Amino acid sequence: MLEKRQIFFVIFILLIFTSIFIYIYYSTNCKVSDWSACDGTKITRKVVQATNGGTACTAEQNVTEKKCNDCTVSDWGACDGTKRTRTFKEATNGGTACTAEQKDISQNYTNCTNCTVSDWSACDGTKRTRTFKEATNGGIACTVDQKDTSQNCTNCTVSVWSACDGTKLTRTITQATNGGTACTAEEKDTSQNCTNCTVSDWGACDGTKQKRIVKETTNGGTVCTADQNVTERPCNNCRVGGWGACDGTKQTKIVTQATNGGIECTTAQNTPENRACNNCTVSAWGACDGTKQTRTVLQATNNGTACTAEQNVREQQCQLDCIGEDEHVDCAYWASIGECDKNPGYMKYRCKKNCKICKCTTCICQDENADCAYWAGIGECDKNPGYMKVNCRKSCNTCL
Repeated sequence: MLEKRQIFFVIFILLIFTSIFIYIYYSTNCKVSDWSACDGTKITRKVVQATNGGTACTAEQNVTEKKCNDCTVSDWGACDGTKRTRTFKEATNGGTACTAEQKDISQNYTNCTNCTVSDWSACDGTKRTRTFKEATNGGIACTVDQKDTSQNCTNCTVSVWSACDGTKLTRTITQATNGGTACTAEEKDTSQNCTNCTVSDWGACDGTKQKRIVKETTNGGTVCTADQNVTERPCNNCRVGGWGACDGTKQTKIVTQATNGGIECTTAQNTPENRACNNCTVSAWGACDGTKQTRTVLQATNNGTACTAEQNVREQQCQLDCIGEDEHVDCAYWASIGECDKNPGYMKYRCKKNCKICKCTTCICQDENADCAYWAGIGECDKNPGYMKVNCRKSCNTCL
């Protein structure tokens, strides 16, 4: 029997020979397919790499894509009067080769003209026009676009300026289209600074006037009204001074309130201040003493109504005429029992002879008030005799 060591050696040798057989029998070399047809831009092929020690692909074989192009032919050029030409470019890398016809790069013509198109006319605000002339004798024909002889167009349009918002005014522009009159640099200005009329508050009163500042509008802002354009107005501070008219017993100091922002009167200044006064007062004429009669005159004080020259007459001459008639048959009796003194209100007017009430024929008989005649007419001589028979003697017929 073989020893184990020998058995292992034999197995090892068999494995080596088996591996060499498999490597040699199953190896492949680099394989490259044919190039595909040109698709107009490129050609491609497939590459299968070598295996198990086969011949490896070279760098050139590993290229799987190349640029290519078919035959290309330019359009015929413009007719120069006798011929027109074109160019062609041969195919590369398997592209479709040029035919004999495509390689014909020159054609002869006699008196040929190409399509001609005039410039567009100026835009009339809505459209512009042009003319075209067809090719002759094989010239380049007009395209559909070249045969278009009318196009809509617009000139630059600019809106009116908006109202001023206090800082700016704006407008919009529509740009010209298809050759219309383009907007100028000035027309492209869509915003301008502006100001509305601005009026400051009234300033402090200086005692006679107060002022304010008015800034006029700019660039179409709201214009100042007539009232807003007033920049100065009269004013006064509180003034205390001078006495008012005398009402017969008192007069009050005049307080002039502040106006238009002047310094207001304080509570103390608004508290009424009074002082005593009186108008001219004149008593009734006294009894005639046979030659004269007198009266008392009290002059006005503190701006009271001053006495007139007539009121300042304190004495006047008089003369008594003691011829009189009694108005009652009992006057003599009543006088004898003292009724002239006990009941003077009746006796001195109804029993003048027996009471020896003589009439002053030279005394001035007058009223002291312009309304005496009216008051007498409504019965005030009897209703208010204390005042009327002294101050309205003429109207009440009470002159002596």
